[in-house]
Amino acid sequence: MNFKTTLVLALVLIVGIVAVVLLDKKDEQRAEQKELDEKLLNIEKENVSEIMLEPAGIHAVRDSNDWILTDPVDARADNDAINSLLGIFDYSKQIRVISSDPSEYPVYGLQNPKAEMVLVHDGQSDTLYLGDDNPTGSYVFARQSGSPDVFLTSTAFKTQATKTLFDLRNKNVVPFDRMALNHLTIRNENGRFVFEKQAGAWELVEPIAYPVDETEMDEIINNLYKGKAKEFVAESPDDLSQFGLENPDYTAELLLGDEKAQKRLLIGKSLGDQRYAKDSSRDPVFVVDKAFMDKFQFDLTAVRKKEITDATSSQIRRFVLEHSGMTIEAELDSVANWNVLQPEKRPAKSWEAKSITAAIDRLKVQEFADDNPASLATYGLANPQVKAQFFDREKLLLELHIGNIKDDLVYAKKADQNNVFLIDDNILDTLTPDLEKLAESPEADTTAAPAMLQ
Repeated sequence: MNFKTTLVLALVLIVGIVAVVLLDKKDEQRAEQKELDEKLLNIEKENVSEIMLEPAGIHAVRDSNDWILTDPVDARADNDAINSLLGIFDYSKQIRVISSDPSEYPVYGLQNPKAEMVLVHDGQSDTLYLGDDNPTGSYVFARQSGSPDVFLTSTAFKTQATKTLFDLRNKNVVPFDRMALNHLTIRNENGRFVFEKQAGAWELVEPIAYPVDETEMDEIINNLYKGKAKEFVAESPDDLSQFGLENPDYTAELLLGDEKAQKRLLIGKSLGDQRYAKDSSRDPVFVVDKAFMDKFQFDLTAVRKKEITDATSSQIRRFVLEHSGMTIEAELDSVANWNVLQPEKRPAKSWEAKSITAAIDRLKVQEFADDNPASLATYGLANPQVKAQFFDREKLLLELHIGNIKDDLVYAKKADQNNVFLIDDNILDTLTPDLEKLAESPEADTTAAPAMLQ
């Protein structure tokens, strides 16, 4: 094959490749155009500035990144619900054009449309009209302003176009920035509880100063943050007393940020297993359900921290146990072996020593007995039956005193606090070992002379 022939073949190959590429590109462009032609509206939801829905009479206006309802009420919109509504234009399509004859509109329920959706975007307005379902109920008839075509589209359009005011309005019982919340006061049937966020952690400051149960605190805040109105019963009531909101049964006061901006939730009379409620900064009265109220009706025990210490067994290098008139001390050496130091030096049984240190991980308050005891003797804590100290070498991590038994619990307190509480009484078996249980047997005396052979 000569050079000229080779060149011709190469040119033919190149032309073929270019032709294939161009055809593929045209196919791709046709597919893209077809997809655009099938879209209900070729819009970007970020460019929509107003939405109107009929016959609900809803008018929503974009305010920066938020949506505001201006009709039929002035209220914050539910941004997620609005974004879901606009999301239909990402996937809903014109399935098939059925007719282009306006005289046939009554056949498809479009002479007097069931619903209308008006969208203002990019300096223009588009209206979509919703008619009847098709005979199978799988699609809905619709048309668009500026075109006589009647087409089928998915029922997702119907779902969004017929949203109600309740669907689209903000239903948060008390909208707030969770990260800015630093002070919370809740009054319920069990009393008044004041919480403050200090150095990033929540503390109970009233009715007593005490660390909080972090899980319970998260649930209380989540309940307020995610709580939703189940129904709006009055938009601008003149008389709040009919709802029990002039002197509410329950209140939540929130302070936000360095400026201590205040939010206040009022909860009034019962309505079955629900209650009337109101955000003091907004006019409407709404209803909250039983699930919301259940989380609101905590007591002092529920919000207090149950862990007796933040120390863990992995931190413990030494412990001292005083019980039954004796003192047992054991220490972890540099090669991770436990050794008894008192009442006499012996190697410790590692599993026994570890069971004692592991007890610290299980220590939890079962009941709070007395925060200001007049006499510790009442609880057997003036002269406790057990004193247990746990150290990280020289630093004392916890000193626990254990007193009288009550049913299957036992009174206890930390040495540096007044609060008396009850813990499981099985801690007694763990923290009252005798020497023989904890320590290895003494080694045989190997210094004695061997017996004479007879």
